Amino acid sequence: MNRPVDFATVRNVLILRTDHLGDLLLSTPLIRKLRTALPDRRFTLVASPANAQALEGWDAIDEIMVYDASWPLRQKWRFLQELWLTNWDLCLTLSPRTISYILGRLSGAPVRAGLVYSRRILVRLLRPLWLTHAVVSRVDERVAAGEKVPHEVLQLDAIGRAIGLPADLPGPLEVPLQPAAQLWAQEWLAAQGAPAAGMVGIHGAFKWPTNGWSTADFLFMVQTIRDLPGVNRVLLTFGPGDKELQAEVESFLAKEPDPALLLPGQLPLPRWAALVSHCEAVVSPDTGSLHLAVALGKPIVALYEARKFDHCSSQWSPWQVERAIIRRESPAVTIPLIAREVQRLRREERKSNV
Repeated sequence: MNRPVDFATVRNVLILRTDHLGDLLLSTPLIRKLRTALPDRRFTLVASPANAQALEGWDAIDEIMVYDASWPLRQKWRFLQELWLTNWDLCLTLSPRTISYILGRLSGAPVRAGLVYSRRILVRLLRPLWLTHAVVSRVDERVAAGEKVPHEVLQLDAIGRAIGLPADLPGPLEVPLQPAAQLWAQEWLAAQGAPAAGMVGIHGAFKWPTNGWSTADFLFMVQTIRDLPGVNRVLLTFGPGDKELQAEVESFLAKEPDPALLLPGQLPLPRWAALVSHCEAVVSPDTGSLHLAVALGKPIVALYEARKFDHCSSQWSPWQVERAIIRRESPAVTIPLIAREVQRLRREERKSNV
């Protein structure tokens, strides 16, 4: 059984979250809870190069260190030297990956807490070496048995409880809006002639033209949202892994321009967040963009693949925002559902703002 940590001995906190954007944002409730318990300590986050900028300026983190698994050995060695030079008192290993467990162990922190999955035998065997406070997740077993899976935020919160944090419900996801990015977004939208209201965001993830959907189906869905009453603009965003779909959409719009569709192209995360903050609602499949919109407090239409719907819509559902969760089936079935839920969420959002 894990013993509560004596927080009076903690001065420097290291948080390892080196995987995906959504995973990082889903960790923010736990980080906020720990920061509230330890307001005058120093918090350092280790994140991937792509995600480090997402939490720049966030008041729960004092410093962000970048770690890239693709670095050459010399650069990794320099990073480890920097890690060793700091006297860490507490390390949270929030990425359930071997490299994160190793980095946590090499940090020298006397208290190292993290999550391990029950079916990953090697990790469980090495758990006493890597972690002093381990929370064993049985998600894999529950999925195999067809049982309900706890939300990722609650699984991460169990790490906090293991070290002595209170068991109250975690708060919302968080992402800071950077002033320079907000100014850029305002100027960019003004240059496009976008009205102050009536914009819906759609994230063009690579997942759209799969499982019976084509790029044409995705574009038809976009046009259906565009034609909804009260929708003045549709903001189409694409991440680094979505460039193929982005190119196809841009090629189509080059032939048939549509001023109601806004394509800002590939953006740094702060600018992406700043643009999404202007949307009345957002449509996204299960990817980091979904949790970015959630962290901004946006009503979200979240789509999950039919094959893994029960699992994914439980573990990675939108956390503490107005939402609609849709099983992505054929375009003929799914597109009308998306349109209906976008309008419902927009109506509810406007009522709440009155």
